[in-house]
Amino acid sequence: MKKCISMLVCLALGTVMAGAAFQDVPQTHWAQPYVEKMAQEKVFEGEPDGSFRPEDALTRSQALALLARAGGWKLPERAQGAAWWQPYYQIARENDLLLDGEWRPDEAVMDAAMPRRELARLLSRTEKAAGHSVFAFSDISHVTEDDQWAICMCAGLGLMNGYPDGTFRPDGALTRAEAAVVMTRLTAMDALPEGAEPYYCTGRGWIAQKTDWKGAEIYYVDAVGGEVLDHYTVPMDMQVSESDYAPYYHAMALTGHNGTYFWGESGFYMQEGGRLKQLTGRPVTDYARDTVTGALYVVTHDAGVRIRVHEQDHYGDQIARVSEDGSLDVMLDSKLYAFCISDLPKAENGVVQFRTAGREGMTGTYYNEFELINGKVRVVDMSWLFFDEESERLLQEELDRLGIGVGA
Repeated sequence: MKKCISMLVCLALGTVMAGAAFQDVPQTHWAQPYVEKMAQEKVFEGEPDGSFRPEDALTRSQALALLARAGGWKLPERAQGAAWWQPYYQIARENDLLLDGEWRPDEAVMDAAMPRRELARLLSRTEKAAGHSVFAFSDISHVTEDDQWAICMCAGLGLMNGYPDGTFRPDGALTRAEAAVVMTRLTAMDALPEGAEPYYCTGRGWIAQKTDWKGAEIYYVDAVGGEVLDHYTVPMDMQVSESDYAPYYHAMALTGHNGTYFWGESGFYMQEGGRLKQLTGRPVTDYARDTVTGALYVVTHDAGVRIRVHEQDHYGDQIARVSEDGSLDVMLDSKLYAFCISDLPKAENGVVQFRTAGREGMTGTYYNEFELINGKVRVVDMSWLFFDEESERLLQEELDRLGIGVGA
């Protein structure tokens, strides 16, 4: 099945000419920029009375019509007496947009509001919708595993968002105004700088990245206007030739985010006020924000180094505090003990919790827990099969002897 995101670019909502100003979407409406953008591109259409009806729910029949028109599919002839949406239903089935057993072709089903989870499902079947499933929601356990994956994919890519209370509301309806936002983000994916891959859409801006043997290019692009607002170049930190870059250059990409902070071997970034700010160009594999002081701590490593466990690159051997000028104040450089730091679960009032990873057998990975207190390490828990309290005591003594333990 091949479908590209362009099938979603030209979606229309309604029956009359697009491009007109909508009397019920004033300049003060939260979705106005998105609705107007899509109207200008003849993506959305209003009603005969000049309204857009932004709070109306999108029905399944409308959704199929929009997707079929956007994909440029040639519609079959409508059978005499059949519902207006019958050709759209048929073409959607032929193009694997709808699978067997989905959406019975009757009026009650097709004229009902389309739940948010169903839009996520359709988006997940497009060629370019390859997100980063980093978001979890408290109210999606009752939907199918496929729908759970689709929801997390859409949230991880920023196409659809959850709510402040941690829910996604998978059975809730999608309004036309909300659809305008989703469609604007989708159309902007095809207008990113050449060669750049979409990473995440935050607010009204796309974060995109391009990586090759020379390094990484990080972009922040206005999803409505299409302008590149921010652009950062991060050179490759290893000496490799063009012929042997494959094992290395992928690591230069952004690999983690929570919707506000973005990190990876190409640096640490924060989205704020409609812009993307580079906090540091040093490699960052995880971060924590102090819940009391607000200080930012990151896991990092020296240039030209890859910290690996089972061929995975996303580890570091240093913990540093990010200064306001973007410099890193290294608090723990674990080369003395060769820590392989995996993540920072929490930071509170200057105490930074961190975990280290190690190999267990041919494919397994074990994790041990520590605290960093004023630049010194305290052993908290060693979870490996052969570690016990005595092992923890001996390790603490060794860290103290090396001068990096709390007892040093």
